[in-house]
Amino acid sequence: MKVHQYRIDEWVMYHQFPDAESETLRKGKKAVILDKLDKNRYEIYVDDPSLDEKWRRKIVNEANLKPVN
Repeated sequence: MKVHQYRIDEWVMYHQFPDAESETLRKGKKAVILDKLDKNRYEIYVDDPSLDEKWRRKIVNEANLKPVN
C-alpha cells in the first residue's frame, strides 16, 4: 500500500470509521491538514458545521485520510 504524505493546508477526506457497517459512519468528512506529526499522524480541522467547534480539531492516523479528488 502506497503511503501518501499530505502537506499542511492540503484538503483531504477524513474517514473516522472506514470499516463501519453503517454508510453514515463510513462517510468521509472534508478536512484540512493543520500539522504533520510523528508516526504517520496529522492534526486536522474537520469542515463540518454540525460538529461543535471543540470537536473539529483532531489528531488522526494517515490511514484515516484520503486525497480529495
